[in-house]
Amino acid sequence: MSGPTLREQAAAYVALRRSLGFKLDSFAFELDAMVNYFETNGWDAVTPDRCAKWARETARPVKDATVAYRMRVARCFARHMAAVDPSCRVPRSDALRFPVSRRTPRVLTAREVEALAAHATWLRDDLPAVVYPVLIRLAWVTGARRGELLALDDSDIDLAGRVAHIKDAKFGKTRDVPLHPTTCQALERYKSRRDDLRPDRPTAALLVNTLGRRLGASSVERTFRALVAAAALGTAPGGGRIHFHDLRHSMIVGTITRWHQDRADTQALLPELSTFVGHRDPASTYWYVTGTAELLGRVKDRLEAFEAAGQGAAA
Repeated sequence: MSGPTLREQAAAYVALRRSLGFKLDSFAFELDAMVNYFETNGWDAVTPDRCAKWARETARPVKDATVAYRMRVARCFARHMAAVDPSCRVPRSDALRFPVSRRTPRVLTAREVEALAAHATWLRDDLPAVVYPVLIRLAWVTGARRGELLALDDSDIDLAGRVAHIKDAKFGKTRDVPLHPTTCQALERYKSRRDDLRPDRPTAALLVNTLGRRLGASSVERTFRALVAAAALGTAPGGGRIHFHDLRHSMIVGTITRWHQDRADTQALLPELSTFVGHRDPASTYWYVTGTAELLGRVKDRLEAFEAAGQGAAA
């Protein structure tokens, strides 16, 4: 293949998609692994057989979902390459396909979230014991993504205006998230305590680690798993582990549950919730709705009340 190398084409492809607002963290990692595999084998043209060989033989652990995802990465890149390289052939859409299934999240109650925050105050180091209760509660009340919270700087929190400025979120969007007065008070206390413990921080980040640097995603997941175990919260439905992202699910489900309890117009309010959590449209928010016993109970109560009202009017 003449012209740019496969690695250069891959870098250009990732840069192009990121310029359109896609994060592509895991995608870029897998594409880089694919390019490494092709270079090791001396291949400079993308073909279905080579893509399948890479997807199957180097996946660790070898799971159907992992292989299918890698094949999707290869297919997306192959489509891009086919426009500039006639020797490139795109794998079929059904090659190594695996059905996409939604992981059932654990919708946490307010009591369970407070249990997590309480156990976080018992962390061995002083700074994490201050940071993690705020992180957990902030995720619970805002429904913000983990990355969005970790990207917050002190300057993004407007305590006077009671708003958090979420910048460079998914698809490159920016949004303002209103904060309750009690949340602002908690953040003000947190910042004062954090500054006392680590006054010489090398970063402007709101949430920091023991070194005063911006808190990292891997540390959050590791610590969150430990807190879930300490609080004895068990597992998610199906036996999987509870993820930090389940706090986002919990906020969305909890909000919709309260709307039904208050007899609010849920359909009219859903676009506002979608904007609040950074979704493009309500269809994306529906993906987060899990039929908990409480939510289904509230819906049942509303339906029964509606039917009773209709029968009364008919009489």
